[in-house]
Amino acid sequence: MKSAQRPLNIGADVAKDEIVVACAQQSFTRRKIANTRCALRAWLKTLPADSRIGMESTSTYHEPLAELAHKLGFIVYVLNPKDVRHYAKGIGQRGKTDRVDAQLIARFIANEHPRLYPFLPPTPEQRQLDRLLKRRTKLTRIRGALRQSLKGLNGFSSELNSLVARLDALMKRIDAKVATLIEASPESQEACSRLSTLTKRSSIHSASVNPHHLLRDLDMKHRI
Repeated sequence: MKSAQRPLNIGADVAKDEIVVACAQQSFTRRKIANTRCALRAWLKTLPADSRIGMESTSTYHEPLAELAHKLGFIVYVLNPKDVRHYAKGIGQRGKTDRVDAQLIARFIANEHPRLYPFLPPTPEQRQLDRLLKRRTKLTRIRGALRQSLKGLNGFSSELNSLVARLDALMKRIDAKVATLIEASPESQEACSRLSTLTKRSSIHSASVNPHHLLRDLDMKHRI
């Protein structure tokens, strides 16, 4: 009878087309896997049950691995890149580039998993909110970059104001969609109400609740 394998601690460095994976226990060599469901499923089926898999949140590129691994019964951690980089600096592993490799993520998971929250697939509403708010963040940065790039140049104010107005209109449409999603979800309304209360108590003046905090609050509630 074949003995059960011990769970592994695995790090995944996710990119658009491929994923580099490494194991803290060195049970397999560092390798590249195509970032497709077929290739990921085949690789996941080679791993011991209850293995832990960590990856940084990278746009939407990490989602197929995170959701498929969770579906197959593995313990998944989707990490904030800032936390992993802070860990890397803490152990004296600052690379030549800003990129964190799979081996470091595997080590992070092996040492820190008791203090991490396992990943749970987001609800459709959470996913839509997340994507809307990420787009809004990008638009805000573009808006600021436009103003900065044309600052001090004469003769462009009309064109700049026109572009800014169009960006503002688009952000208002996103805000309206976000508000609709919140109103349709009791959990979202509850989280929004709590955050509004906290905002008033901390004397932070804002026209609206920080949407990223709202998503984080909803995500924590979803895990419970």
